Amino acid sequence: MAARDQLTKALPTTVLRGFREGPLLFKPTYKYDRGTQYYDRSDKQRVPAWCDRILYNGASLQQLGYGRYEFTLSDHKPVWALFHAPIKTIDWTKCGVVETAVRAEIFQNR
Repeated sequence: MAARDQLTKALPTTVLRGFREGPLLFKPTYKYDRGTQYYDRSDKQRVPAWCDRILYNGASLQQLGYGRYEFTLSDHKPVWALFHAPIKTIDWTKCGVVETAVRAEIFQNR
């Protein structure tokens, strides 16, 4: 399905070397007629593509799932991934600092 995918071909030769992606077992995520499940039917007839991707890097990460949501609000279908990420130790002080920073970033951008 993804044999002609440009990102899959380029990964080993770019700055993303070492990153992985789960198998693309879902249909391309772009270019839909907004509000529908139909690929571009305009005069441009854009070729469907996997534009929305999740790449990961880490020997201990295990991808458990990878797919797309079937929303019709946009010309893109958002993607999701589920990972198992083992943690050896937890530094609760650092967790608190990171949580505070993430919350500040989220609320700052609202």
